[in-house]
Amino acid sequence: DRAIPKVIDFGVAKAIRHTLTEKSIFTEQGRMIGTPEYMSPEQAEMGGLDIDTRTDVYALGVVLYELLTGLLPFDSIELRSKGFAEIQRIIREVDPPTPSKRLTTMADASGAEIARRRQGQREAITRELRRELEWVPLKAMRKDRTQRYSSAEGLAADVRRFLDGRALEAGPESTGYRVRKFVRRNRGAVVAVGAVGLALVLGFGVALVQRNEAVRQASRADKWAAAESARRIEVEQAQKRLEAIIAFFSEIIQFSDPSVGGNQQLTVADMVTRAVKSIEDGAFKDDPRTAAGLEDTFGSVLQNNGKSVEAEALLREGLRKREGLFTGDHQEIADSVRNLAASVLDQGRLEEAEGLFKRALEMNERLHPGDHEETARSLDFLAMTRFARGFPAESEPMLLRALEMRRRLPTGETVDMARGMDFLAQLRYASAGPKEAEGMFAEALGVRRRVLRGDHPDVAASIGNLAQMIASQGRPAEAEARCREALEMYRRIFKGDHPATAAMMCNLGAIVQDLRRTEEAEGLYRESLAMKQRITPGDHPAVATGMGNLAGLLMKSGREAEAEELFVGALGMRRRLFTGDNADIAQGLDNLARCRVRRGKFNEAEQVAREAMGMYERVPELDHPRLAMTMSVVATIMFRQGKIEEARTLIARAVEIVGKSQTPEGVDARYVLGAKKMIFQE
Repeated sequence: DRAIPKVIDFGVAKAIRHTLTEKSIFTEQGRMIGTPEYMSPEQAEMGGLDIDTRTDVYALGVVLYELLTGLLPFDSIELRSKGFAEIQRIIREVDPPTPSKRLTTMADASGAEIARRRQGQREAITRELRRELEWVPLKAMRKDRTQRYSSAEGLAADVRRFLDGRALEAGPESTGYRVRKFVRRNRGAVVAVGAVGLALVLGFGVALVQRNEAVRQASRADKWAAAESARRIEVEQAQKRLEAIIAFFSEIIQFSDPSVGGNQQLTVADMVTRAVKSIEDGAFKDDPRTAAGLEDTFGSVLQNNGKSVEAEALLREGLRKREGLFTGDHQEIADSVRNLAASVLDQGRLEEAEGLFKRALEMNERLHPGDHEETARSLDFLAMTRFARGFPAESEPMLLRALEMRRRLPTGETVDMARGMDFLAQLRYASAGPKEAEGMFAEALGVRRRVLRGDHPDVAASIGNLAQMIASQGRPAEAEARCREALEMYRRIFKGDHPATAAMMCNLGAIVQDLRRTEEAEGLYRESLAMKQRITPGDHPAVATGMGNLAGLLMKSGREAEAEELFVGALGMRRRLFTGDNADIAQGLDNLARCRVRRGKFNEAEQVAREAMGMYERVPELDHPRLAMTMSVVATIMFRQGKIEEARTLIARAVEIVGKSQTPEGVDARYVLGAKKMIFQE
């Protein structure tokens, strides 16, 4: 019931430098030096064979065997009852039972005790061992040392592969095993894009649909010989396309197959990069339609994995090809335009994204008069882009139209319907406050749980949204539980770095900060920011936001100098990302101004605060509580400089703006009212 440090003897330390002899193995009383149960065959041989680190690998394998089963490979009492020569023979020649078999064949009472100590059921532990885990100690303990791991590091690496769900070096060489492990390892990224597996088989599916449709059409053309001949050619072309796509993906998949010189450590992003390179090198130079479809799909894969810049280039190329293939309106063009718009939106270019989403909507309305999911989807994204640009009054009718359209469709509850409800809830939060929004977010979550079941990025997003609404109503403990649930779901889905994980980590940091666990919040903010920087090195809106969040916490913790440095960096990034009057730039200016006020740098603070205030005032759509916040900053500076009347004029106007807001309980309002109290000395 307590930890006890132990020195483990793996054999004879001097074995690395000296040849073992029978004399050196035995003491004067004729006993072995070292422990027979952990002794490798070459060590027991006591011949002229040089002993190297693979002897220690053998002993480590025995230790792992014992950790897994609670038993040694060879029973100590039975082994030590043998004569010296027989002990040597057993160690050199007899294969121990597999860990699962050893655990299965032992007495029930002993097996139950071992399972209890491992906090599990005997049958469950045995099943886990049979799958893959027991391969590691068995490889480490192979009689032929050339078949073991070459070093302890190699054994440790295979243990890490098991924990990460990757193919083991100790595993079989079958292609089926390697493929299964590849799919399991990348399941998170697969889900992130609505299944990367779908991306990899898109070509197969498209080609099969085209081929089958061509076959059906050809079968109906018996009476028209010319049409039959033309459609037969179409069938042949579809068949060739299918065969070319199969060959293409077979080649791409081999990049991760070590048996043909591939690298099984490849990520989905690596595979996409290689696939794109193959297309660029002319893999489908005679079939631009398939090339465009794959580029569009792979672009979406990259987009959903946080690589918006790389995605944009690919999506633009796919769109260019499709526009060259089709004249007028076409669904494939509309899909490309919408996907490109999503990539541009993620990079913060709102006006450009809005134009693209509008183009996709208009094309879908012409292609699908009446109710259609493609039209509803385009309405959703255009509405949210307008909302992000500061036009909520125009956004809500579009979202309501899309929701009513889906309710008239015969498909019932769908993922798209839940997304539209989620968008509408976000808009209602801004216009009507968190109470109404909470109910809508809960409704969207219910739809997603019923449609998707189990872990899914959309479900995690809904849980996170609900957590934010709960937190904004002063229930931080309840919000923390929800937010942690969402974060853990993302971590199960996405192995490693992902934008959704980083964003939810940041949200959790804000909730923990409200609970006054400052050190924990700082850790979450820093971890989130580091992840965002790894995902998108260089300038990115998410990175700037992460820097601002961390800086805000540091400022409130009295570390204003550190905070100012981060605020300056975030503002510089936003100025490089956006041009003209922009809400993100204005917010960055406001943050920096407040920090400089706390540091007593009033002149510098006034300069950036007035710039932010002017930016908000020039764009009427940006006239919201953030403008009141910035006015309060300027009013505070005026008050500190003795300009009392000017300060009171500004703060009165700020209070008026807050009074018109539908969400007066927000952080902005508290700051404004606090400044008013100070200036009027209430």
